[in-house]
Amino acid sequence: MPTSHFPRLVDTLRTPGHRRGVLVRRAIAVALLIAALASALSAAKELPRVPVFSRDLPAGAELALADVDLARLPASSIPDSTLTEKPEELSGRVITAAANKGEVITGARLLGEDLVSSLVGGTGAEAGRMIPVKLAEPDIIPHLHHGDTVDVVTAVE
Repeated sequence: MPTSHFPRLVDTLRTPGHRRGVLVRRAIAVALLIAALASALSAAKELPRVPVFSRDLPAGAELALADVDLARLPASSIPDSTLTEKPEELSGRVITAAANKGEVITGARLLGEDLVSSLVGGTGAEAGRMIPVKLAEPDIIPHLHHGDTVDVVTAVE
């Protein structure tokens, strides 16, 4: 007949000593671990999902569907200007400055009416225009900073 471990467990719990102390501490540790996991899982479900960059991108890059992920972040760490669009709706937009993986996508990071009106001012026909330009001289890039005003002069031949 197979022997059951249950009577041995009961005897260990009834008898004071080192073995009982170890068993009680391990049972408490397992219960606390289960409670911590349950708490973490329930808290993660409550966090809002926001669009973030899924990889490092250079300035002027056009967003593709693969460049945007949704991440769950605490509400206290989400900027007010965070875009609420779905990743599909952000596809094709141009980023204004280099972006790092995991950064929250805000209106100031993408070329559009919000950014233009905040930097250039004006509305309607008086509104300025912002157009990404590829530089012929890459050595000038360290001298340019986000928000700088640059006049572009061209010659038409």
